Amino acid sequence: MVIGQRIRIARKNQGLTQKELAARAGTATGTIQQYELGKRQPRADQLRAIASALGVTVDYLLDVKPACAVDPNETEAEWEKRLGLPEGTISKAPRAEDVEAQNKADMLEAMDKLNIPGQQEAVKRVQEMTDIERYKRRSLSDIWGFGKDGKPPK
Repeated sequence: MVIGQRIRIARKNQGLTQKELAARAGTATGTIQQYELGKRQPRADQLRAIASALGVTVDYLLDVKPACAVDPNETEAEWEKRLGLPEGTISKAPRAEDVEAQNKADMLEAMDKLNIPGQQEAVKRVQEMTDIERYKRRSLSDIWGFGKDGKPPK
């Protein structure tokens, strides 16, 4: 639905004529008519004035849906469909804690293959990596894009 249609609907819901809306919004009746007919688009300041005169938000007139309007009970399949992901993408994605546990197991297995000086050198190198910004952990959601439970953010 275009802006003009939403202006007309909101105006009629308020029981206003185009002339009354124009007076409240500080513009000409012909301008409101042109907006409603889709012949012109209001500038941002005009859109704010019209929204205020109609008692609605600019988001309503622009038909903007809130980004966080997600059903907390949404299934993985519904989430994939909404995001346009192939079926099974989320359920097949490795959980962050599983990847981390495997990394730690791999590290221990590699350490077992080293002698004491080799282990000391490996620890030294890993400690050096903690000073490199791109390797620093901030949070699991920062690193993986989802929470500690391995599920997508709600």
